[in-house]
Amino acid sequence: MFRSILFIFAFSQIIHAQELTNTKIETALHNFYTKKHTTLHIHINKSIYINDETIWFSIYTFEKENSKINLDNKNIVVQLADATNNILSKSLLYSNNGQANGNFILNPKIKSDTYYIKAFIPSKLEPTTIFTKAVKIINPSFTPISKNIIENDTKLDVQILPEGGYLISDVTNSCGMKILNTDGKGIQINNLILEDEKGTILEHNLATNTLGMGKFSFLPRENTSYFLRSKSMNFKQKLPDIHTHGIALKLEQNFKTGELQIELNTNKKSLATYGNQNITITIHKESLAHSYTTKFDKDYSKLVLNIPSQKLFPGTNTITVFDTNFKPIVERLFFNFESIKENSSFISETSKTRDTITYAIINKVDNTTIKTQTSISVLPFTTIANTNRDHLFASVYLQPFLNGAIENPSYYFQKNNNQKRFELDLLLLNQGWSKYKWNTIFNHEKTPEIEQNKGLTISGYVVPLDKDKEQGVKNVLLYSKANKSIKMVNLNDNTFHIENLVLETGSEFEFSAIDNSGSPIKANFFFTVKPSATVLDQTIETNTANPFSNSNFTNTITEKLEGEVLDEVLIQSNKLKFKKFTRGRFGVKVDSTFYSYRTIEQYFQLHEGLKLIFHEGTVYELPGYYWTYPDGSKASFYVNGKRAYYRNGLLKISMENILELYHGGHDFFGQRNSHLIFTNGKELETPEHLKTSKVFKIKKGFTFLKEKYKPRYINYESDSYQKLAAITWEPSVKTNTNGFNKISLVNPGKHDLLFYIEGYTETGAPFSTITPYKNANSN
Repeated sequence: MFRSILFIFAFSQIIHAQELTNTKIETALHNFYTKKHTTLHIHINKSIYINDETIWFSIYTFEKENSKINLDNKNIVVQLADATNNILSKSLLYSNNGQANGNFILNPKIKSDTYYIKAFIPSKLEPTTIFTKAVKIINPSFTPISKNIIENDTKLDVQILPEGGYLISDVTNSCGMKILNTDGKGIQINNLILEDEKGTILEHNLATNTLGMGKFSFLPRENTSYFLRSKSMNFKQKLPDIHTHGIALKLEQNFKTGELQIELNTNKKSLATYGNQNITITIHKESLAHSYTTKFDKDYSKLVLNIPSQKLFPGTNTITVFDTNFKPIVERLFFNFESIKENSSFISETSKTRDTITYAIINKVDNTTIKTQTSISVLPFTTIANTNRDHLFASVYLQPFLNGAIENPSYYFQKNNNQKRFELDLLLLNQGWSKYKWNTIFNHEKTPEIEQNKGLTISGYVVPLDKDKEQGVKNVLLYSKANKSIKMVNLNDNTFHIENLVLETGSEFEFSAIDNSGSPIKANFFFTVKPSATVLDQTIETNTANPFSNSNFTNTITEKLEGEVLDEVLIQSNKLKFKKFTRGRFGVKVDSTFYSYRTIEQYFQLHEGLKLIFHEGTVYELPGYYWTYPDGSKASFYVNGKRAYYRNGLLKISMENILELYHGGHDFFGQRNSHLIFTNGKELETPEHLKTSKVFKIKKGFTFLKEKYKPRYINYESDSYQKLAAITWEPSVKTNTNGFNKISLVNPGKHDLLFYIEGYTETGAPFSTITPYKNANSN
């Protein structure tokens, strides 16, 4: 006999009778997952490249628990590696609003092979947030080593996984089966036989699908062994041992309504153990959980619980059944499609100017226009350059919850139907137990601290050159030349720690030490930069299947600086470059012998006796302090041909930035001429805090995308163009509230197109479409 527990909102007395909330489990999960985890996805412009092309990509960050875009800024390491984990290229990227963009310029000498783009968020421990994308690179001048292909290779990996985790005697058990070849890819096999140790056939027509997975049910007996056998592939695989005590789990999903039916079966021996004990059924996803408590009565060996889709979480869920002591008995993964909305894009031509065509893009979710931020790759409709094995939905809703790689994850999310949903359930059935470690969770051990990866961190100490001022250094000031940003931090025993710096590789920054009076002093700086260069070289195991396997075609940085670093002024000759613009004025070329004056202000004070003297205002000038000659006349200045008004003494151009200097003197009528100053373009007045600063260069900082994709094709009718071209790549396309934007293509040809669009919506949900465009002029 069996007992059915029908969970329907209308019957509140049944809900109350089953005590549908268990605070111990839910509280343990909530406390354990205090730190939210991030998942990554890489969108590339295509997946097959010629050796002299560039790989373009966008990386998106999503929250694992709620499957929404993670807008927090993060450091992301991205590598291009070969099949043996040799790193060919690497970059540190900085995600902004959930997205980071980059590229890898391929070495023309690279060999034809499969390579992997690996992205991860660096942490103190081994990275746990990893995404791997396979790409094929073809070098026409490279002759690959021929490989012997063995037909009907019988070296198969045959796995049989009981639903819930183990087999129990004398009740019907459900099992998943997975059969992989030597490349780790599933193979389809028909006429599989299930038999016992005596050769008695229980089933003779079992089969796996094209991805190598299937399922079957049978009733095992105690002290009996069972085997799965194939005549055509010549293997015989023993099933797991049979347990005499326990609970068998079976899930059934209504793919139309999304309702989940949970069936628990036990045998007579186990009823003595579970008959009067509470059984807790928990459905959970990270810290989110719903629990339902029931028990086997002594006369019932089966329990059935029906859960409506509204009580399930989006994407991958885990069901765990606990005994009265909260020990997990059985566990199973399943997928909830009901809250995942259908995405669509509509493309239309809006205008044509010479060789440029502009297309309108409208993005929709459940046929309603919506605002999105996406990256877009446009390829010819006849392309073979995009295998499209990965899918954004799989990266967000599925892969983070599974062990190992998924073969062709996009299969389950393109043209989704009940058959695809059934086969996705086969995938999850054949996963076995989830990643959850319940002993750790119940002991309230927190998840490992997630390092705050937001920019670079510079830590170090200051040594004043004047030993008498060692106790008087109060602050360190960092000035970034690239983005003109300034950060001031307090010193603690002459040490400093500056976080969240966004500095590009090769960019310069300046350090200044500030004393208690607020004045800059000369000092040496010793520091490290994290993430260090070694983080870019971390070896990341390849966690994705190779989709092309059967195709033919030091720990820290320490930077020390003992002397001042000066911008170089290149002197090519003694000839005055700007003499022809000066109307015969006497000029000099400024070299290092002038640097002792530090600024042009000091030069004019000491060389020509200029002083700041107050002058009353006139019709043309405001009152104030002006640079004045000893005879009382005002001095005037032109910098690079433009009049410079240095009222109130603002004449602090560094002598290091001056190339040529022409003295005023007197004209024919005895009037003072203006001074002409020609600089190297760095004539911005040096801030007070930089007078004693030191310049450093970031050796391993962030890489920012500065160039745009440019098509390199000449013949738009060629076979190579139609098969391998990437017409355009737009890494950041935002649609308005009506879901609308435009994209322009240069020389797209007269053929049909494919638009690969990935990103996220204004609600934070992932967005992914592949949209064909029919060209009216195509053949």
